[in-house]
Amino acid sequence: MNVSNNCRFKETEKTLKETLLNMILTGNQIESITVSELSKASGISRKTFYCHHSFPSEILDEIEKETLRDV
Repeated sequence: MNVSNNCRFKETEKTLKETLLNMILTGNQIESITVSELSKASGISRKTFYCHHSFPSEILDEIEKETLRDV
């Protein structure tokens, strides 16, 4: 993976995480958030989403792991 692709990957991950957290903070339950909704809200295609994750809940799991690691 070249630097450009690595930066793009990291930016996509950041966008997905921020969008998911925003959706949860505005009252959406993680179980009810669909890939389509998350993709549309983040401006990322479903295809790109699936290159990174299988389910929105995987993103929340990553956020939790990162938070615990940083504590």
